[in-house]
Amino acid sequence: MKQRTEVFAQLRVVEIGSSAASSYCARLFADFGADVQKVEPSFGDPLRRSAPLTPTGQSAWFAF
Repeated sequence: MKQRTEVFAQLRVVEIGSSAASSYCARLFADFGADVQKVEPSFGDPLRRSAPLTPTGQSAWFAF
C-alpha cells in the first residue's frame, strides 16, 4: 500500500485553477505523493467563500 500512496512522489504540481474540479485534482495528486503548490490571487481563492458554508463558516466546497 505504501508504494501506491507515493506513486507521484517525483512530481511537482502547480495548481493555478480556482474551481472545485482543479482543487480536487490537486488534492488527488497530493494524496498520491506529489508536491502540490497552490497559487492564489492576493485576495485568496474565491472557492474559500463559496456557499454552501459549514457550521463553522467555511466553504463546504473548499473543506472537501
